[in-house]
Amino acid sequence: MKYLIFNHKANLNYDDVIKQIKALKPYQNKLIIAPSAIYLNMFKEAGFTVCSQDVSVKSNGNFTGEITASQLSSLQVPYTLIGHYERQKYFKETLNDIKCKIKQALDNNLQIILCLGEQNKYELDSLYSFLKEIINLLPDNQKMILAYEPTYMISSQSILDVDYINSVIQELKKIVTNQQVDIIYGGGVSVENFDLVKQINVDGYLIGNCSTKRDSILTLLNAFQHDSTKLDEHRHF
Repeated sequence: MKYLIFNHKANLNYDDVIKQIKALKPYQNKLIIAPSAIYLNMFKEAGFTVCSQDVSVKSNGNFTGEITASQLSSLQVPYTLIGHYERQKYFKETLNDIKCKIKQALDNNLQIILCLGEQNKYELDSLYSFLKEIINLLPDNQKMILAYEPTYMISSQSILDVDYINSVIQELKKIVTNQQVDIIYGGGVSVENFDLVKQINVDGYLIGNCSTKRDSILTLLNAFQHDSTKLDEHRHF
């Protein structure tokens, strides 16, 4: 497995971050951490590979509150999430916004983790159309990570349908044949459903809410380590 990414979302205060850095130190070479932007440098200075949760559609300029791709690149932040469902749901992010963010990321050599997923099970046409539009923006052989997160599974207690998820992932792979793409899975990954999650044929996992809970994190990490697909040393592109 190449990637284990923790998306903290808008969670953890300063003292919580200090505690998590200490708890995760033994695993730092196996993780990518996507903390709130104000904590990126804390994790980076502690030796973790970090990822921005978002990036601005704008270049540097008079845009109060924005975090630009150029700024992230100058801090040597290698990855950025783009298109997370929560950005679309709560901040009305559009397809055009996502395209602009991808262009900013590419222009500044940020490695893109593109989030995508269908809102309702079996409604896949819009998912595939979305990915095809994005792929049309990219040069051949572009490196990228796709984070497949069926939105109906995010923060959900629904049971994972492994066969269905694997079939969707196979279709996604057919669309990105001219790119260098790894596919990871996110959406409701937890200690409770790990036995199902590990049956998904992907290159890693994007873990949200579970990644901010200390006991859940350590239990999950131990489960990954003791599974037959043990955590490899983290590999960059």
